Parts: sequence; C-alpha cells; structure tokens
Amino acid sequence: MDSPRLVGTALLAAAMAAGALAPAATAADQQRAHLGVVNLTISGHDAKDLRTAMLSCGPDAGTHPDPGAACEAITDVEGDFHAIDGGNGLCPLIYDPVTVRATGVYDGRAVDYVDTFSNACIAASRTAGVFAF
Repeated sequence: MDSPRLVGTALLAAAMAAGALAPAATAADQQRAHLGVVNLTISGHDAKDLRTAMLSCGPDAGTHPDPGAACEAITDVEGDFHAIDGGNGLCPLIYDPVTVRATGVYDGRAVDYVDTFSNACIAASRTAGVFAF
C-alpha cells in the first residue's frame, strides 16, 4: 500500500515533468520568445582588442552584462539592428574606432549586422546598450 505522501510526491513530479506546473511566462517573455541566439563582437584597431558576448532572449540569458535591456532593444525593432536608435549619450570625443557585429538568428531570419562607430562609448549608446560590454 502506497502512503499518501509518496503518491502526492509522485503526482507532483509527474506534473512538473509534463510542464503542467511550469511558471507562467510574462508578457515580455512571450513577446521575445521568437528571438533566437545572437553573437555580438566589438573589435578595435588592434587585433588584441576583441570583445564578444552571446545573447539569448526569451528568457534573457547569455554572457551579455544586461541581457534584458539588450533583448528589449532588439525586440523593439523586430531584429533590425540598423533601426536601433539609442540616441546620443554623453561620450568622450576621442577617435578610437570600433567595429561591431551581430550574427545569429531572429524570428527565423539570419542576422548579420556590421557597423563602425568612432569609439566604444558611442557604439554602446547608439545601439541602446546592445554593444555595451
């Protein structure tokens, strides 16, 4: 004869395995659920100056320091990195050009974005923090 506690534990485990008790996704997670994985790079004039981050949205994850803000910026423009408008933040007027690149998949479409900015601060500002790492 099974004890009620063992039966209850077994039912709980079965429900969790079936996904019946999974936490409800937030509206923002549902909106970003179609975003795939994007690899981000920032490279300067020196070959040693290369930074990379991986960004996955819905749920927000990866090696980006602020995946929530980066995912929101990308989602707001439906994956069109050229359309991201972070405005003009306060950045030093130092010419130290960087090239940024995003490759991956968004909503089933390949993403291959490349742009050059006069310095890393401006790159981070104008891309609404997507390249702030």
